[in-house]
Amino acid sequence: MTSKNLVLRTVYIDPEVDDLLRNEAFAGRTSKNDLFRKYLSLGMEAARKAAKPAAPDSAKADAAAVRKAAPKTKPAAGAAAKAR
Repeated sequence: MTSKNLVLRTVYIDPEVDDLLRNEAFAGRTSKNDLFRKYLSLGMEAARKAAKPAAPDSAKADAAAVRKAAPKTKPAAGAAAKAR
């Protein structure tokens, strides 16, 4: 990736996170910057997926599963008499 494709930002991270990045970067023979960009992208993608409303088909399937799992109840005797 060339530097003209990047934007310079300054962020503050906990020393523990910096240590984890350093250790992983060393083990993977990459830079902390590359790891930081990778994890930032993954985190943003996960947040977008979590914020998306459920798809209509998925919502219908979820509702059907809830109805199927719900205990079957009989209407009260008074309710049956009122219905007649």
